[in-house]
Amino acid sequence: MRLLLAIGLFALAIVQCTSETCPSDYCEGKVFHCPLVKCSGEDIVRIVPERCNCCRWCYKRLSEGATCGNDVEGLCDDDLKCIDSICKRV
Repeated sequence: MRLLLAIGLFALAIVQCTSETCPSDYCEGKVFHCPLVKCSGEDIVRIVPERCNCCRWCYKRLSEGATCGNDVEGLCDDDLKCIDSICKRV
């Protein structure tokens, strides 16, 4: 029975995490066992619930003018925001 429950929860997590976006409160009230993350000095380390990611993760640092969005494996640098799929100064 436990195995069946574990498989069901795992399948649910995969379905939720493969959708394009999650609500910003996706990680609230949940407990996650996250691995230690070692990133290169050029990466940004963030928790991004909107990408269904509730653990710290390494993302490529995107500069101004770079393409951004849910299907890109990077995040706009600290002083930039993803607007209309382009990293722009705020």
